[in-house]
Amino acid sequence: MATVVTDRQLSASTRGSVLIAGWAAVSWGVLSVARIPFTGEADMPLWTASLTDIIAFYEGQDFDMAFMVGIAMAAVGWSLLMVFLAKVSSLLDERFRWVGYLIIGGGAIGVAGVVFYLSVVGAGVFWASNGGLSADSYLVLNGLTWSFIWVDLISGGLWFLPLAIVMIRTRLFPRLLGWVMVANSVAGFAAFFLPSEVSVVTGGLPYLWILIAGVIMLMRSTRFAPSPSPSTAKSMTRQFEKGAVDA
Repeated sequence: MATVVTDRQLSASTRGSVLIAGWAAVSWGVLSVARIPFTGEADMPLWTASLTDIIAFYEGQDFDMAFMVGIAMAAVGWSLLMVFLAKVSSLLDERFRWVGYLIIGGGAIGVAGVVFYLSVVGAGVFWASNGGLSADSYLVLNGLTWSFIWVDLISGGLWFLPLAIVMIRTRLFPRLLGWVMVANSVAGFAAFFLPSEVSVVTGGLPYLWILIAGVIMLMRSTRFAPSPSPSTAKSMTRQFEKGAVDA
């Protein structure tokens, strides 16, 4: 016999996926920040740092279990970000599915950048703990690390800006949060031409905004999982086209 899925069961299932996405967003922010004491990134020298400081950073790290735990936390956190982005993208109607594709594609590029960034940092720490490298090698590693950070400042807008626009044009998230994210994206691009200290701030703030979005999904999960019945199932397309003031 064919199984009949009721509107209530479908709505409950959708609400469950919203909760998963909310926790994924929160976990991304928490894990990304919590990894820093394990990886020692708080002491990472700027790209303008002296060769002595760069060498001291790498040779002062240990490629031990704590460091590997920090790397794993970053990897898991960024994987969970994709869960959140995929859920938000799925809420869009087919006519605006391209916006969702842009969010997911941009997020995937961001994840790839983080993988390369962590690989460079990890390689430097590994070799520093296993015989060491030449001074020039440390200089190249630090340059590559900051190159990925700069690329992220630009490419991050590929998923951050579309996500912000979705927040502004719908009432599922506070519109103010979307506008703050737009401002953060513009500031992130501008930081490319400013001192490195500025990029540290603009690059770290997205963790806060996505964490807030995840908390909103957890606290107001029913707003993201409406009943699929004809009388109440409202397509986000109408909200996307007209915009709505957040309740």
